[in-house]
Amino acid sequence: TSDSQVLAVPPDGQGKDLSVSINIASRTMTLATSFSYDAPAITSIVYSSAPTSGGTEVTIFGRNFGLSSAARSVTIGATTCPAVTYISHIVMKVTTPAGAGKQLQVVVQVEGQTGIY
Repeated sequence: TSDSQVLAVPPDGQGKDLSVSINIASRTMTLATSFSYDAPAITSIVYSSAPTSGGTEVTIFGRNFGLSSAARSVTIGATTCPAVTYISHIVMKVTTPAGAGKQLQVVVQVEGQTGIY
């Protein structure tokens, strides 16, 4: 907001190490530094119980799940969920994979960034 400073508000999005370009009067300059959105974070998981055969729908709440077009995956334990449904940037539903265990780690990946629960 001066001759040597520009204030910009990034659009909604997701990703890390994104290039930043400024266009002023038909001149474009790409900055040497990159921009990263906050990584996804899981705040709670809602489910009643899940059989070892998988196939149970689980709701994951959190933040920074990105836009609907984002590449995302969810793993429970070490197994990738076969279906991930984007609801909003704070809610997604997944179908549990086959497997067994208690208190398994849940990992959400959105455009290369990771959130662990």
